[in-house]
Amino acid sequence: MFIALSEDSAEVIRRNGEYARKYVTSLQYLFETPLPGTKRTKQHELSGALLFRGLDDLALYDGMHVVVRLG
Repeated sequence: MFIALSEDSAEVIRRNGEYARKYVTSLQYLFETPLPGTKRTKQHELSGALLFRGLDDLALYDGMHVVVRLG
């Protein structure tokens, strides 16, 4: 399992795929899900990259939903 960070380039994703094909039998990508209240979440808040911010949205911070805008 790999976690794609917002700053990962296409080259990083490609290299991870090559590694997975060579050393593992399956590949799963999850997108970064910063935990509320952490420094990483604050960085995304300041850059305007968080897609969801309210307490009602906490259920989306489960690792299966995209919560950070790339770019």
